[in-house]
Amino acid sequence: MQIDAHGFWRSSGDRLLAKKELENIPVNKLQAAYLKFSRNTVYNYQEHVELAKKLDENGKLPASFMVVAPGSWSDQVWDDILRMKTLNAKQTQKRLQNHVCPLQLDIVERIINRYSNPGELVGDPFGGLGTVGYQALKMGRKGWICELNLITSGIVLGT
Repeated sequence: MQIDAHGFWRSSGDRLLAKKELENIPVNKLQAAYLKFSRNTVYNYQEHVELAKKLDENGKLPASFMVVAPGSWSDQVWDDILRMKTLNAKQTQKRLQNHVCPLQLDIVERIINRYSNPGELVGDPFGGLGTVGYQALKMGRKGWICELNLITSGIVLGT
């Protein structure tokens, strides 16, 4: 469980969704249900841990995404980012070396969409796994990445 790695900490208060309420919700809809609930209630860490334990016991706690991530009370925070959706996940599947701090593809996609147009060059001076360049190409842009550990530092991807 990665509850303590999450960025939202609130004071204790109202109850979380009850186990009985969650038993009938399919795993692929749990995240949306919990997010909606958490935006309207006061956070309680101990109850959050207990909920995650119960979900784990029932086989409803996936390893690929945080199903019970608390939502933000502010519309200035992107609380729907899938933290596990990174190029690291693809690296792991191929049994390749994982990057220490992978960047979420959802964040990169939003930034590229917001601040560039198709055909433009999108640059990343801290290329890492090449997430920005990869996502730029997928979105019809050119990608420029530079990374200390890359032999191909300063490479421009795309046409």
